[in-house]
Amino acid sequence: MSNKKHRKDIDKAVRNLINFAEQQTQWQHRLDEMFEQMLALPAQHLNIDGKDLAEQIRAQGYWHMVFGYVFEQFATVLWDNEKLNCIDEYLKRRGWREALHGRRYLQAISDSDVGLWEATSVKAGSHVDVRLYGSSEKPIRILEKVATKSINQWSCLAARVIKMNNKYLFTGSILPLPPEQAATVQRVLDRAKKETASTYQQLVKDGLLESLPSNAGELDAEGTRLELPNVMFSVWVTYLYESLNRPVPSFQNRDGDTIQITKVRFPLIASVKEISQKLDSLPELDRNNDELVWSWLPAPADELINNEQASILGQLFLQNDSLQLDVNSNERAKKGSQWISKELGKLVGKPLTVHENPLNQLDNTRPADPNMNFNKTAEGQALIKDYMDKHYTKTLDQAVPALGNKTPRECAAKPTLHKEVVQWLKTLENHSPQHSQAHNYDFSWIWQELNLGKYKP
Repeated sequence: MSNKKHRKDIDKAVRNLINFAEQQTQWQHRLDEMFEQMLALPAQHLNIDGKDLAEQIRAQGYWHMVFGYVFEQFATVLWDNEKLNCIDEYLKRRGWREALHGRRYLQAISDSDVGLWEATSVKAGSHVDVRLYGSSEKPIRILEKVATKSINQWSCLAARVIKMNNKYLFTGSILPLPPEQAATVQRVLDRAKKETASTYQQLVKDGLLESLPSNAGELDAEGTRLELPNVMFSVWVTYLYESLNRPVPSFQNRDGDTIQITKVRFPLIASVKEISQKLDSLPELDRNNDELVWSWLPAPADELINNEQASILGQLFLQNDSLQLDVNSNERAKKGSQWISKELGKLVGKPLTVHENPLNQLDNTRPADPNMNFNKTAEGQALIKDYMDKHYTKTLDQAVPALGNKTPRECAAKPTLHKEVVQWLKTLENHSPQHSQAHNYDFSWIWQELNLGKYKP
């Protein structure tokens, strides 16, 4: 049977399970209760009403991730010490209607626990190798096409991993966390363990317990299993909310103006030759060789020779039908429009102003020269690698705030600090794909340089 047929059977079984839960009053009530409980902690941390938090997540298009995670948690827990969870009851009452692969998939989810997984290697569109966060075990390979397109190396994933037909798979819910947020999850769990241990010690001290539990390790493991789903969800929701509501950066030019990419176009009244001659005569303009391009300077070029702080106010591009002024603020656009209108007079017509979003400019930069794809060439990659090598070579001997203002070499030389420097390295690699020019950079040499290769699979 084809994988496509199996996928259809699984999707059908999941839809039927959701419909079953929503049609049964008891299960619908419990599902609502689960949503309320799991949103309560991040809402409290963010000082926002739980319903308002849910609406904001829904408005930003992330509710499907919340629903998938919370529903799987709801469907796999035992309520009120009952023997069957929601999935078990559905399979008992209506499992006969599902194809074999659909039933096996639901049963696998029912038997699973959500875990915090660390991506050690990713092949987009094919698979990802993962291991439990903090583990040194050999990674397992998850076959996954869609999710791997947005997973980076060392990303951490709140997810359920199941095994079917001798292959490991993710279930439908995956919450991605960068390494630093995964570390937050671990800190919360470690703190909870310490508080539990302290409580037992106090009970013994007060005579309410004869001695510490002999199975303390098992109790810790069970406590982590029960707390992990809520902690991971809370950290992810908090991280998501803060990311979505982070203020847009305020960009300013040297004049203190807010950056606003602006183009001012003047229709030509006179000929290109006549306007070109006029522009050449203006001392505030510096022509770019034989091109019909001029830099607009804050003063005549002769007066700026020794002024290293002077900046170009904008650029003028003379075309067959228009003269275009490119500047980076509304203030410069107004000043430039008035100046050009005054100097060129009836040579040009009334200007038209167009504004562009500076963030879109950063994301969609299109160089005008023919070497726009230079960074993808062998020469471009070599230059980028050389720059990155030199940059990180210096960084290894510089104080890093994330390492307590110690250098990476200092931390690598002390086994007690290996955890911190390894976390720093993972964060570097995880965030590297976000910077297009360095997305293929190989960090392996840094691990070897610091003698930390044993921590990298």
